[in-house]
Amino acid sequence: MAGRWKDDDVRPVRRNDIAASLGLPKDRGEIVRTVQAGTPAAKAGIQQGDVIIAVDGKDVNPDQTVSYLVANLPVGTRSTITVMRGGKKIDVPVLITQRPTEEQLAKQLGQDDQGTTGGGPGATAPTTQTLGLSLQPMNAQIAQALKLPPGTTGVVITAVDASSDAAEKGLQRGDVIIAVQGQKVTTPGQVAAAVAAAKKAGRTSVLLLVQRGSAPGAFVGIDISGG
Repeated sequence: MAGRWKDDDVRPVRRNDIAASLGLPKDRGEIVRTVQAGTPAAKAGIQQGDVIIAVDGKDVNPDQTVSYLVANLPVGTRSTITVMRGGKKIDVPVLITQRPTEEQLAKQLGQDDQGTTGGGPGATAPTTQTLGLSLQPMNAQIAQALKLPPGTTGVVITAVDASSDAAEKGLQRGDVIIAVQGQKVTTPGQVAAAVAAAKKAGRTSVLLLVQRGSAPGAFVGIDISGG
């Protein structure tokens, strides 16, 4: 499953399922996985889950990546990064303080490659099932057992239906759902409600932010078109 996990841990919005969950065309924009404190991205107000769709009015796509566009801006000038956040387009002003390499910029925006780790929660009964997943709330014991970073919140996957799209996308027991459609979740009921809202809005897939062990969170698009 490690290979599938890395396929879903993408920087560009190239998968149809992820694009559909965001209401964006395929190959448009890049998802911000994490934002490290103190970096230019953090100081500018870029947030985890933002989808950067333009830099100074230039569309972000496979030919013009965020790192390429920003790296070619003059140092000391102000730029405007356009992001999609919560379904709304927002312009974020950014001061270009240095000319980063592509590798440095990717790290600043939390877009570095992710490793994977296994693990699973203790044997406790799930409270909710949705997306082919059995879910239960997080607690201190589970967090310690899964070796999660301090302060991690979310909902723990305790079982995965082998025939579900979630299984196909590589989700597994012990993964933690941190957010659904950009909204943080702490209870299984919130996950189910967010999925229901996405279906009501006509989405064909739903975007999950998933934590696995101590690795950075990954965005995974799960098909919900089957009803």
